[in-house]
Amino acid sequence: MHTVEHSMKFLKEKQLSFVLAEVLAMKKRLRISIPTMVFLLFLLLLLVGGVIQLLLWVGGVILSLLLWVDGMALSLFLWVDGVILSFILWVGEMILSIFLWVGGVILSVFLWIGGVILWVGGGILSLFLWVGGVILSVFLWMGGVILWAGEMILSLFLWVGGVILSPFLWMGGVILWIGEMILSLFLWVGQMILSLFLWLGEVILSVFLWMGGVILWMGEMILFFFVWVGQMILSLFLWLGGVILSLFLWMGKMILWAGEIIFSLFLWVGGVILSPFLLVGRAILSLFFWVGGVILSVCRVVLSVCKVVVPFPLLVGGMLLSLRFFIMVGDVVVPLILLWVSVMVLYFLHMLVGGLVLLLLLGGVVLSSLLLYVGRCIYNARGNLSSTGAGITLTTSVLHCQFLPLLKDPQVFRNVEQQYGVQFNVKLPNGSTIPIATFSSTIASMMSGSHPLTIESIFDYLSSSGASGISWKFCGDNQQFKALSPTNSAEIEKLYQQFLHRPTSHARRKLPYSRKIGKWKYSYDFDSMVQINTKTQKKRKIKRIPALDSFSLCLSCCGLKDSVHTSIASLHEKLEGMIIKKTFGGCSTDIVEPIIKLARSFCVKVDSSLDSIVISGGSDYLAKVFLVLKQKQMSLESTSLLTFPPEWEPQTENIELKSVPVSSSEGAKVVKAFKKTMNSNISKIERIQNKFLYTKYDLCKKRMHEKNNGRVNEKWLFHGSRSVPPETIYKSEHGFDFRHGAQGMWGRGAYFAVNAKYSGGSYAFNSPEGRQIFLAFVLTGDSIAMQSNRLLVTPPRKEDGSGDYDSVNGVTGSSQIYIVYDHDKCYPAYLITFQ
Repeated sequence: MHTVEHSMKFLKEKQLSFVLAEVLAMKKRLRISIPTMVFLLFLLLLLVGGVIQLLLWVGGVILSLLLWVDGMALSLFLWVDGVILSFILWVGEMILSIFLWVGGVILSVFLWIGGVILWVGGGILSLFLWVGGVILSVFLWMGGVILWAGEMILSLFLWVGGVILSPFLWMGGVILWIGEMILSLFLWVGQMILSLFLWLGEVILSVFLWMGGVILWMGEMILFFFVWVGQMILSLFLWLGGVILSLFLWMGKMILWAGEIIFSLFLWVGGVILSPFLLVGRAILSLFFWVGGVILSVCRVVLSVCKVVVPFPLLVGGMLLSLRFFIMVGDVVVPLILLWVSVMVLYFLHMLVGGLVLLLLLGGVVLSSLLLYVGRCIYNARGNLSSTGAGITLTTSVLHCQFLPLLKDPQVFRNVEQQYGVQFNVKLPNGSTIPIATFSSTIASMMSGSHPLTIESIFDYLSSSGASGISWKFCGDNQQFKALSPTNSAEIEKLYQQFLHRPTSHARRKLPYSRKIGKWKYSYDFDSMVQINTKTQKKRKIKRIPALDSFSLCLSCCGLKDSVHTSIASLHEKLEGMIIKKTFGGCSTDIVEPIIKLARSFCVKVDSSLDSIVISGGSDYLAKVFLVLKQKQMSLESTSLLTFPPEWEPQTENIELKSVPVSSSEGAKVVKAFKKTMNSNISKIERIQNKFLYTKYDLCKKRMHEKNNGRVNEKWLFHGSRSVPPETIYKSEHGFDFRHGAQGMWGRGAYFAVNAKYSGGSYAFNSPEGRQIFLAFVLTGDSIAMQSNRLLVTPPRKEDGSGDYDSVNGVTGSSQIYIVYDHDKCYPAYLITFQ
């Protein structure tokens, strides 16, 4: 050991002297002063000390890592050991619990079986005892009967013996003895059977008790066995746990011992590695000196190259920078600021490199300014050329809807396009355009029919998506269209646009076009224009109404600027020359608004500010519009003459029956007329709403009003149809059709009674609901009272020769009767059902 230490000391001294010698030799080679050398040696010592500290830190980190790994492994082994031991104990407890539970179950089963066997034995014993008692009772009863019979026979024989004084007394004694012997025999047999059954019951009970004891003993032995097995298994698992715990503790100690060995090994290795680092430090120091010299030489070469190469990129960069900013900003201030920044940069470069760079960069700035000036001159010249009218421009123009029918002939546009060298297109609402020839052909195909072209059809053709100004209407219960709110109209319009832009009609039908309005949800069939309530399934018609009053066509014209403006003015002048104005008159004040509304739905210009309606448009197209307006005028005038009774309810069919409450004011009038002559109870009143029959009746009323100077004498009269069902009358075209009736007292006509009692007697119709008669509206007009005349087919002529009477009246069956000979003078107003 002493020799080794001496050798290490000798090596250290040799190394130190060698290092000193090398340092002196380096001083001579590098020609470095003593203080500089001392400073370098100090740096070297710091470097070596840093390396040593680094190695010690690395060794400490490795040692800490190993100790941490060792501790973690030991903790892991202890945790695993604890987990395994806990698991083994838990398994042993579970197995012991299972065996105890199985033993308890088996014991309970055997105890239950023993109880059942005891219960069965007791039941059998009770059964045998009951059977024995029953047999004994039977034998006792039989013995009593036999004894009673013997006593009776004995008494009989005694009586007979006493009467006839014969030896039958002896026979009675013998019979009595025989009866006693039989009774004794039966008593003995019953006792023996009872004893036998008692013995059998005791034997069976003893057997079952013995079997229960044996089963109970077997259960106790099985329970003891399972307890013993559980204890053995628990002891085995505890022994295994102890062995495993000891094994893991031994393994932990071995790991600690290995960690100590590894720690000592790392300390030894660190000491061995530390020695060569002194030699490595010297080599690194020499390398640093050499690298420093090389870097210094390279820097000198680079500086020389920069003096020659750098000015040219700076010149190009300055030109490009100035040119780009001049083009983008186009001001004077920004180039001046950049010029000032460039001068400052050049000044610093001049201080670092030389003055040649500054001259080159200034030359680049001047050259870029000249190029920018030339570019601006070219751009301004191009703008001046366009402003003088030599450039191509695009302008839009708006055409009023009255000009649209004129566009069916594309030659109007072609002449203007050829004359001025321009091109017209139609601008769609979505911003795209279509050629004017395509639009003209579409207009021509739309106008091929007899009906005039409508703005709505053109609007549908031009609209591509989201057209504004659209409103929707629905048909109410009164058959009148009502407008939906703007919000609901916008939502339905979205669904309608989705419907229009589906790829195929098959796909359209499959889409659920539905939305919620208020508390109701509706689905839409746009093919049939129907709105369906998804809950009640009620259907009603809908209508799409575009913003027709403000509709106009947008044209785009492309060409030279002057030519475009001239061509648009020329086109408007040509179209204006093809427009004519016509006046539509003869409309009453109550139908003027519908006529104006209808006219504005066509491609015309309507001026309704004057007393008459002035309409402007193309001559051919205007003729079609006037024809439609005339038809509308006639329809409105005929419709305005007809008014249905105010008490009528809305209806969807031409003929409907509406129930009238008896307690209502309308029902009270009917009841009052009925009760004047009848005391029957009215069970139902039904109002007959037949539009066709009432229209004829109302027109006949108006004619009679004009003929008789306002005297129509409309009466409420009763009519009984007898064998004809009431629906045959109120559903027919002629109502009370007397052509199918018999010849009456006043000829062939429709008979009506003032008294309900007359019609409600033999003339009432018998229905399952009760007896039925009509209350009718009858236009009696100028009526004449006459005696019976079966030859009448029309009312007689008036004495003054001014015409025929309107009706005939007479008295029959204590009631006044009115007869009319025209179907239109009577209307079945109410159907009364009574009991």
